[in-house]
Amino acid sequence: GLYDTLIPLLLGEDAGLLLSFLLGYGVTGSAGLMSYPIETIRRRMLMTSGTAVKYNGSLDCAKTVIANEGFLSLMKGAGANILRGVAGAGVLAGFDKVKEDNIYIRVEGKNYL
Repeated sequence: GLYDTLIPLLLGEDAGLLLSFLLGYGVTGSAGLMSYPIETIRRRMLMTSGTAVKYNGSLDCAKTVIANEGFLSLMKGAGANILRGVAGAGVLAGFDKVKEDNIYIRVEGKNYL
C-alpha cells in the first residue's frame, strides 16, 4: 500500500526502525482519518435501524447528519482511532525489521539459534 510505496521514496533502503514506525504511524493515521466519516455513517445507520429515524441509504444519512450537526460531527471519536494507529504502525515497522533480519540470516548464512 502507501507505506510500501513511500518507504523507498522517503526513507531509502536503510531506514531505521524508528523512522519506519513514524512513517507507518503517519500512513495509518491519515488512512484512519480519511475513512472515519464513512465509518461514522455506517454506525449511525446501525444505531437507528430499529428506531423511528429512518435513512434512505448512506448518502441520505450523511446529508441529514451534516445538515443537523455539521461535518465535524462525523469526526467525533477520531482521536481514539488515531491512537489505534500506533498498533498498525508497529506491525508495519516490525514486519519490515523481521523481514530484513530474516533475509540477512539467510543470505549471510549465520546461525543465531
